[in-house]
Amino acid sequence: MKATALVLVGRSALLAMLLAACGGKVTHGLDDQAAASSGTSDSGAGGTEGGDATATSVTTSVTNTVTSTVTATAITATAITATATTATATTSGNTSTTGWTPPPDWTNEIPPLHTEGRHFVDPFGNVVVLRGVAIADLQDVDTERPGMSVQQLLELLTDESARFYTRVVRLTVFPERWLVDPKQYLVEHLEPAVEVAAQLGLYVIVDWHEISDVEPVSDRTAEFWNTVAPVFANHSNVLYEIFNEPINQDDPSWQRWKEQAQPWVNSIRQYAPNNIILIGGPFWSQQIGGAATDPFEGENLAYVGHIYPVIDRNVWSDTGVMAQVAEVQPLMITEWGFRDDGNYIWDGTKSSFGDPLKDFIEGHNLSWTAWCADNLWGPFMFAEDWKLLTGAGEMGGFARKWLEDTKDRDQPQKQP
Repeated sequence: MKATALVLVGRSALLAMLLAACGGKVTHGLDDQAAASSGTSDSGAGGTEGGDATATSVTTSVTNTVTSTVTATAITATAITATATTATATTSGNTSTTGWTPPPDWTNEIPPLHTEGRHFVDPFGNVVVLRGVAIADLQDVDTERPGMSVQQLLELLTDESARFYTRVVRLTVFPERWLVDPKQYLVEHLEPAVEVAAQLGLYVIVDWHEISDVEPVSDRTAEFWNTVAPVFANHSNVLYEIFNEPINQDDPSWQRWKEQAQPWVNSIRQYAPNNIILIGGPFWSQQIGGAATDPFEGENLAYVGHIYPVIDRNVWSDTGVMAQVAEVQPLMITEWGFRDDGNYIWDGTKSSFGDPLKDFIEGHNLSWTAWCADNLWGPFMFAEDWKLLTGAGEMGGFARKWLEDTKDRDQPQKQP
């Protein structure tokens, strides 16, 4: 299967800083063998979110100049062994016919999920669609956002009185923050965030937020998962996203990426037999077509795509590479976002980008997390004072309305 591709847009030093600070937005989506040129998305005016007053836009320059290069210290962790019985099943509509039995030793009451065919499924055979948001690096939120912490932010994002109905949160672990002191980061930021999320009934994606060619950071990625995978192995609400945005610009083939990343998947499975593993792809998690025809080895695997206005619409059209993957594999859009602020990567509006993206995601029944529920890492959803940004050119109100409209759809069945 072939996907229409984009010619790589040149990256300046400014863009390099932007990638480091706000998630590494992609400008291209290459196929393994062919690259066809195309342009960026158009822009236009859009409607406002119903019932919301427009907040004042706050222009924030992000300069993330973390320079720590220390080597991660190994943390001894005991692998938690659990067993699960799986059954091959096909899905029809919004229910499955499986008899999958969850492990008996999950640590909370959130229904564990597994994959069947192209779906996430709960223990009762119901197809589940996860919808939510991503937040910035946990340490950054805890220490560099005056008046805010991860706990406070998660409480805000689940505050129904504020019309927030987040069901999944993507917890960003920025490697340069983690590597300064892995044990301290784990104990003071990651473990507390997962615990608070569980108390709030949230599913969690632990996101190793690398934005890099794979080879230079392969060892530290392996060390991270050898440390973290055992810690949350019996948490029924935790999914693992192995590598935020691989680049591999010199060789963006799926075969090379699979050779590099399969060992991480195997290692995670050794420590965490049941947690769903999310797998992106080369060129900033755009070149994922190989997942349809040459998937990774293992059970409970799902695939990841990232979508921003600069990306050729053919990549995420109903006949494009992401749709092709979604036909046969579980696919989650763990990053999407827009703002009408002139930034060429995410510059867009509700009508030019938000509505078409929503149509695509809903049309394929995909899970998603919006990037980014922050007031600094862009495209951000909040103003400097943590008021939600709304209006035709803001994704904050758009994402909240989408979550509100779907709050009761495709949700897991609670234990009887």
